[in-house]
Amino acid sequence: MSRVASLTTLLFFVSACAADDVGPADSGLTTVADSTGEGDGDGDAEPFVPVPARGITITGVSANHGINVFIAEGDQWVDGSGRIGRLASGRDTLIRVYHELDPGWVEREIEARLEITLEGGEVVEFTTKKVLVTDTSDKYLDGGLWFALPEAEGYTDPAVQFQVSLWEVAPGGEAMEEHATVAPANGPGLIGFENIPMEMNVVYVPFTYNGTTPDVGNADKMAIINNEIYQTEPIQQLNTTIDDVRSSGAQFDVCSMLGTMNQIWSQAGAPSNVYYVGLVDTGASSGTMGCALINANFNADVWVDNSMGVTATSIVHEIGHNQGLNHVECNDMGNPSAGNDPSYPDHPEGRTLNTGFGIRDFKMYPGDTTIDYMSYCTKRWVSPWTWAKVWTRIQAFTAQGSPLIVDPEPVMRFGMYPSGSTEWFTALDRLDPERVPAANTRVEFVLDGEVVAREPALLDTLTDDVSVWVTVRMPGGDAEAAFDTVRYVAADGTVHEARRDEVSFFTQLDPPPQ
Repeated sequence: MSRVASLTTLLFFVSACAADDVGPADSGLTTVADSTGEGDGDGDAEPFVPVPARGITITGVSANHGINVFIAEGDQWVDGSGRIGRLASGRDTLIRVYHELDPGWVEREIEARLEITLEGGEVVEFTTKKVLVTDTSDKYLDGGLWFALPEAEGYTDPAVQFQVSLWEVAPGGEAMEEHATVAPANGPGLIGFENIPMEMNVVYVPFTYNGTTPDVGNADKMAIINNEIYQTEPIQQLNTTIDDVRSSGAQFDVCSMLGTMNQIWSQAGAPSNVYYVGLVDTGASSGTMGCALINANFNADVWVDNSMGVTATSIVHEIGHNQGLNHVECNDMGNPSAGNDPSYPDHPEGRTLNTGFGIRDFKMYPGDTTIDYMSYCTKRWVSPWTWAKVWTRIQAFTAQGSPLIVDPEPVMRFGMYPSGSTEWFTALDRLDPERVPAANTRVEFVLDGEVVAREPALLDTLTDDVSVWVTVRMPGGDAEAAFDTVRYVAADGTVHEARRDEVSFFTQLDPPPQ
């Protein structure tokens, strides 16, 4: 059984999504009037009968809903082992037909047909026409022939197969040679969408700073943030919540806010499948715009009210750190990052070398000029390398569901910041039992003049590459264990000490205003 949508281009209709639920966009069909009708019988010429296109070669077909994955090279289908990345089912997808033109090409309109075979064998055909003047270009969307598959129609299910072909729809190419104009040549092949639940959960926590609070009630501004996360992560669903405004805990140095963010996340039960994003409007638009702890679930970001794109990119970057990603080296702003991951395949330039596509902003992100979002550079997007790394984590987090499977444990943390400020605070964490503590460092808990507990210290550098956190387990696993003073002894013998009343306990934080 088949359905034919003659001379039809499938389009995404992008609509502003609610802040608490970002998934596939609404979609529909735009039908172009049939221009190949049979005439009115009043002396009209015979209609042109479409024939396979001449002077043009299909060089590939790609599926793109974040990264560009070739599903055909030339006229041959590409299986999973030959692909640069994975495709998530239930996610709007762009299908692009790559072509090359022969020397002496005659500019004319070419029709591309896309046949989609659904589970059960039903075939749906879509067509689009374009006057071709050059080879496919990745610099802009209309630099080639394309179709958009909305997930709502069932076109991104795992069983869906595809086949594309190119056709002459008017005279002009008769003298040109025939080449490969069907892909896959030997019949439909799987697009390769994977039937794996992929979701992310984000809680935004706004802070008031110097009388200014991020405008989180503005749906348009929040949509910019949510869409940027959704576009660059391999997910079907982004579930978001806006927490109550916090009247205390904001700092100009966002790394100094991480202790508070850690405690807010802890008070919520420390869910490992939810990211907590602190938002503060400091008035800054450059410098340290965000801060996180690698492999944690909380970060803090500067809200740039007149440039929400900057805010959104910063949040994606810091969540990337939470997902276990280090920096990607790039220095187009004279501000190179530290702690760069040497395994990034385009090191040190940071280029993605893969043309991404935004399924919400409908933009192309050319791989020769776009930089991985884990860099400090501008023009950032997701690379296949990063897409693959976060896929594993998102899949695991989604499978956990809620409530959490593994219980966290109470820890004591000591933070040291570039301003010279320090802080002691308790929180919840899931410490890696295989991790080796820093040599010759320890934290001691003192009660009535006696050391009642001594723990080797774990040291972490925050993502500003300067701030340091010291972490140890609380004595006896008690979130409010008894002690009079606590002290950190560094490897060089330096001692930092605090009285109990100078420690912030997450169990004693004031609840947010209702």
